[in-house]
Amino acid sequence: MKIKIHLFTLLTGILFLISYFLSDFLWDKLWLFYLTPSIIFGFSFLSFFVMAILKKNISGILIGVIILGVFLYSEVIESEIFKSKKIVEATLIDDQSAMRLTLRADSTFEMESSNLFDEKMYKGNYQLANNKIIFKDKRDENNFIPDTVSIIGDRIILRFHKNGKPITDYARYFDITKNEIKKVYDKK
Repeated sequence: MKIKIHLFTLLTGILFLISYFLSDFLWDKLWLFYLTPSIIFGFSFLSFFVMAILKKNISGILIGVIILGVFLYSEVIESEIFKSKKIVEATLIDDQSAMRLTLRADSTFEMESSNLFDEKMYKGNYQLANNKIIFKDKRDENNFIPDTVSIIGDRIILRFHKNGKPITDYARYFDITKNEIKKVYDKK
């Protein structure tokens, strides 16, 4: 019985791509084991792809190249190559979680919120008004980050006391690690 390598290459390649594109869903369902399907189907796909190359199975090679092309294309699209320049990077870390804020020159932001069990990414638009950042879209799950925050020195302050003094208690502000706002807006 002759094994149809190209069919196995196609099947395992499609299963690998499905598990790769659904990794966020699998993280919610399988937690630490969310990579298991991608690893199993990825190694299976690569094995059949190598077998197709060794056996000079043109259909298997073509299918393998297409599957790898789709995977690489999706990685390149999500990389920094096609995104606007980062002008602010800031982090808020507490005992059990972390939030990473990135502001880009095209007035978009990314907020990555993570804890031991979960990781979420929020994307949207913002506007700058002097030292204020005004978020136009949802920043986090429970509105911990207000829609308007202030940049004071090397911190992004979330809230102020009634007397106007910034609240700088533990885990109540972002530490800015990169700030190029002045450089970007001075050029405009």
